[in-house]
Amino acid sequence: MSKVVVVLIALAAALTAPSAAQEQTPTPIRWSAQPPAQSVTAGGVITVQAVALIDEGWHLYALDAVEGGPIPTRITAGPAAAFTLREKDIEKPEPTRALDPNFSVETAYYEESATFGLPITVGTSVKAGEREIEVTVRFQACNARICLRPQTATMKLEIKVIE
Repeated sequence: MSKVVVVLIALAAALTAPSAAQEQTPTPIRWSAQPPAQSVTAGGVITVQAVALIDEGWHLYALDAVEGGPIPTRITAGPAAAFTLREKDIEKPEPTRALDPNFSVETAYYEESATFGLPITVGTSVKAGEREIEVTVRFQACNARICLRPQTATMKLEIKVIE
C-alpha cells in the first residue's frame, strides 16, 4: 500500500471514531444509592435510598408521565430474577408543579435534590450471602431553555441476604 493510502485510511478512521469526550455525556444530575443497614431474608423487602443531586437552574422530572411533556424518571432494580422494585410503593417527595416552557404544559419536577425510597423484594430463590443489586434510573434533565437527551445512571450496591 502506498503511504498516501495509509494516511487516508488513518485520517478516515480518526474522523469517524467517537472521541472520549463524546462518549461521556455531562449531566447536571448526579445519582447515588445507599444500601439498607439491615440484612434481609429471601422473599423479604428492603428499602434502598436513591438520591439525585441536581445542579442549580436544572430540574429532574417526576416519576409520573405528563401527556405532551418530558420523559418521566423511571427507576428499576435488578438483576430481574433476584430483585424486583415495587414501583407503586416508591417513597417520593412532592414535586414542584409549574408550566414548563420547554413543553408548554404543566410538568412535575424536582430541583436541588430528590430522595426516593425504593422498596425492593428479594426473590425467594436468592441464596444467603452478600448480593449485588443494580438500581438503574432513566431520566431527563432540563433548564428553562433546553432539555438534554434522556440519560441512564446505574448504581451497584451490596446487600446481605440471611437465612
